[in-house]
This record gives sequence, C-alpha cells and structure tokens, in this order.
Amino acid sequence: MLDSLAGTATAGTLYGIGVGPGDARYLTLRAAGLVQAVDVVAYFAKIGSPGNARRIVAPLLAEGRAEMRLEYPVTDEVPADSLEYQQKIGAFYRQTADALATVLRQGKSVGLLAEGDPF
Repeated sequence: MLDSLAGTATAGTLYGIGVGPGDARYLTLRAAGLVQAVDVVAYFAKIGSPGNARRIVAPLLAEGRAEMRLEYPVTDEVPADSLEYQQKIGAFYRQTADALATVLRQGKSVGLLAEGDPF
C-alpha cells in the first residue's frame, strides 16, 4: 500500500528528501516511499561519521542499496569565514554537483537526504 500512496521515482530525477525530526517513523509517506524507490540514496556526512540523515533512514534501506556518501572536507575544524574553508567547501559542492549530474545523466533517480527541509 505504501507504494500506491507514496508514488514512484522517475528515472533521471533528483529528489530532495527531508528526513527530520530524527526518526524514520516520522517521515512523510512520500519521503519514506522515495527512500525505497530511488535508484541511489545520497547523503552528506562529516568525516568519520555515518551521517545523521543516513542514520535516520537506515531502517528503510534494503541490503546492498546503492548509496552515494558525500563527505564534507571540513566542518567546524576551520572557521567558516576563512579563505581555506571557502575554497574547500566550494570545491566540494562543485564536485558534488558534478557527481550527482553524472548519475542523473545515466538515467538513475537520486534521493538526496536532508536532515530538515530539503529546500
């Protein structure tokens, strides 16, 4: 029944999936359905961390699920207003956009997890 209520994922489409407030049981039907329907689940994570959004949806992910871990090069180790931070985070987001675009051009659907509102 979840499939019919939540809908399906369309090939070559990027979905922003909000997964707050921190428990898979509180996801909307559409968000839960997309997590299970997309070809690739993408999520951001701090170095050495599993990623909060990924942790939240873990109960919804089947074994062997295609995932794209997007690991921040810096978080709070360097002040956000420093040139080093700006350069590293800017390059990271450009590389992330390129990686996502490559997967989408292959005709795969991608669900990009966000801890709160994906917009």
